[in-house]
Amino acid sequence: MEPSLFNGDLVVYKPINRKSIYKLNKGSIIIFKCPINRKDLFIKRLYKLTNKGLELRGDNQAESIDSRHFGLINKLNIIGLVEYTIRPPFHKLDKHKLG
Repeated sequence: MEPSLFNGDLVVYKPINRKSIYKLNKGSIIIFKCPINRKDLFIKRLYKLTNKGLELRGDNQAESIDSRHFGLINKLNIIGLVEYTIRPPFHKLDKHKLG
């Protein structure tokens, strides 16, 4: 599957509180703290929500680093839910795709 986001795209998100995590649906695009380096933020699609955490996967699964590599994401690491993505006009797509 082709990735939904590219370097340079703008993302508008809604912060998530602890109660609203359970309102997320499969397919929602989530911003979260990377479990490997918590200073980094990742954007991935919600694949599965369990009592133990969230399984997140990139759209470009052949190249994505996601829950298949670092496991389930703790709900406390969720920053927000992506509401819109904006590709600036005349934006030259970088060959480096976000997976």
